Amino acid sequence: MEILIDGNLRSAISRMFPIWRELGHRIAGSRPDVQLSSIKIRKFNKLPKVLRLDGIIYDSEIDWNQDNWNIKRSYSNADAVIFQSECCREFSFRYFGKRENTHIIYNGIDHEQWYNPVEHKGINIVSCANWRRWKRLPEIIRVFNHFRTNRTATLHIIGEMKRGAEEIPTENVIYHGSISEESIRELYKSADLYLHLGKNDSCPSSVVEAIGAGIPVITTNACGGAMEMAKMAGNHIVEGDYQSYKPQKIYGENWNSISDETIRGMSKLMNDVVRSIEFPEDLHIKTVAKKYLAVLESVI
Repeated sequence: MEILIDGNLRSAISRMFPIWRELGHRIAGSRPDVQLSSIKIRKFNKLPKVLRLDGIIYDSEIDWNQDNWNIKRSYSNADAVIFQSECCREFSFRYFGKRENTHIIYNGIDHEQWYNPVEHKGINIVSCANWRRWKRLPEIIRVFNHFRTNRTATLHIIGEMKRGAEEIPTENVIYHGSISEESIRELYKSADLYLHLGKNDSCPSSVVEAIGAGIPVITTNACGGAMEMAKMAGNHIVEGDYQSYKPQKIYGENWNSISDETIRGMSKLMNDVVRSIEFPEDLHIKTVAKKYLAVLESVI
């Protein structure tokens, strides 16, 4: 089978290429059999199409309905749709309506490449994102400050500051900016905990990578695919965070606020977890790649 990739080449997709090639399939080329599109269909042709959908627009401060138009059209016209999480599917069903031939396939990782812990002093906590307000950096720092009372702990923040986000100078918080995947893997070797508070995240690759590295993920019930993957890996989830599928002011303070009770719950959970966790087979890149192939072959 020859696969045409339509859209930005994301790491979650490119990680599957070596496995697809090993199984005898080809990427792109002059005579593709099927098209895999990300978020929306850009290349219009007669090929059967699978849409990989990782989220929709629900920012109430803009014309979210108009901005979703191309995504909705692609959703309706695709021969099959792959959602990255149950949260992603729920949003799509509510905003676009239910449809046939849909599948939930989480992003995958090669556990063997990421899991290589090293001995170290103190407690290292990591959080990684393209930081926007709804990734909730201020709230992550509040959780960290509550946790580190009377402890030797460091919070490592990875990623660029984008809309609604900025570095907050805080004791024992290190901002690494945008760094390579290799550098992230090195940092994860001495990480003990991973904090994630991005609301309604479809399936953040950074969380898959943390689980692949054997790092417990601490998150809440309002964090979408991150919550689902953390549950798969045997981690506990803090309840009480505000969850809604309605259009919201996602860059506003009310939408992103977190209660003192939830902060205390996350801090307590951070005390209870250990570094070694169970790695779910459904997050292994080989399993994910084979699931994608099954969907692609089903529409030809």
